[in-house]
Amino acid sequence: MLLRVGLVISLVGLLLFWSIGGGFSSPEKDLIQSVLGMRDGFNDQDAGDVLVHCSADFRETEYFLDATSFRGALLRIFLSQRDRSDGSFIWQALIEEDEIQIDLMGSPEQARVATVSAPVRFVKRKNPQAKPIWILRIDGLAQKETDGRWRFVEASFKTISGRQPF
Repeated sequence: MLLRVGLVISLVGLLLFWSIGGGFSSPEKDLIQSVLGMRDGFNDQDAGDVLVHCSADFRETEYFLDATSFRGALLRIFLSQRDRSDGSFIWQALIEEDEIQIDLMGSPEQARVATVSAPVRFVKRKNPQAKPIWILRIDGLAQKETDGRWRFVEASFKTISGRQPF
């Protein structure tokens, strides 16, 4: 009997922990973390950390990139965009969390598709407070996959201002 009461209390505690935020996450939070994860992957020069948020059949509609060519483009950028004086990566991508727009197709509990949009500012890493060299708007379509993770299946990269530096 005492074991049963302890088990019930433990389960109730676990459910409360999850409901407060320890285990359940909203689709919006998951998608924001995906966008920020892609930003961090770019800033860390890790194509895998960018592409983990994309589906295997990902496609970009402005530059006509699939997942493989997107990886190749990222690797070329990471290898070619180096500071001549110290070999460090020149660029930093900046995305403000509050500028990420998410539109779920359906209720948060039922949604399997979402559109996501965010401006990305590219600045020189050694002078991050300077005016961005290029501001790019990413508009993406994400799907919730069978493993429960949201992944981008489509995106378009459009220049808002400046010009592509790489």
